[in-house]
Amino acid sequence: MSIVTTKDELLSLFSDLGLKTGDDIMVHSSMRTLGHVVNGALDVIDALVECVDINKGTILMPSHTGQLTDPSEWTNPPLSKEHVDIVTSSMLPFDKKITPIRGRGIVSETFLSYPGIRRSEHPLNSVSALGKRSSFYTNNHDFDEPEGINSPVGKLYKNNGNILGIGVNRFTAIHLAEYIADVDYLINGNPSVLYKRKNGRNIFKQIKKYPGSSDNFNKVLPILRGENLINEKNFKLGTMTYFTIRPVIDCIVDLLKSDPKLLIRG
Repeated sequence: MSIVTTKDELLSLFSDLGLKTGDDIMVHSSMRTLGHVVNGALDVIDALVECVDINKGTILMPSHTGQLTDPSEWTNPPLSKEHVDIVTSSMLPFDKKITPIRGRGIVSETFLSYPGIRRSEHPLNSVSALGKRSSFYTNNHDFDEPEGINSPVGKLYKNNGNILGIGVNRFTAIHLAEYIADVDYLINGNPSVLYKRKNGRNIFKQIKKYPGSSDNFNKVLPILRGENLINEKNFKLGTMTYFTIRPVIDCIVDLLKSDPKLLIRG
């Protein structure tokens, strides 16, 4: 039997989770967990816009561009030396208006087309935003600590904003805890990213601190549930998650001080 989701159902869901007028929220989403959404990603975004009221609140989404990393570092699949040279010289530098998002889902991709959208300048981990404080969140995105305290996520933390997960259990925002805890692995094996084009030649620059494979949110979920720091609701084919970022990050920082490799996969 098919699963169908309407905008009105999403409005009710978001309200039940705790979204309200004036909120600043970062959204991570998986559309497939919603079944057939009548108007696709438009219904998801429009429901968020209505819940938050973008004249009073702000919606943020990741608009990452992993295709702009150094081709010589690619592993899935790796490129031959000949192809590395071809791709490296032909790549277009990041343009916040037209560079497509990679691997962040159809909701984030559709969100980027909305009138009034803002996008940060980070060539790998840009964030898009719509609403009252969109310029504040997207200005001056720190290159060397893309989820650090001076990133859009860090600003959301300082503003006591919120995180919404639509059918996902991995959240970019959690990386902020690693920067605050200053875990050792942030300086290891970091990606180089197409930084600019100068005199007809592409220039790549390595990010100084990057979390890499540290995304094992499942390790901390039971603790966060026990502390009543997250609100979860089963809906259609997935679990929806909503939480205020500051207490969750503070909790994970304390956990990382005891076990710095807590979030490492494997």
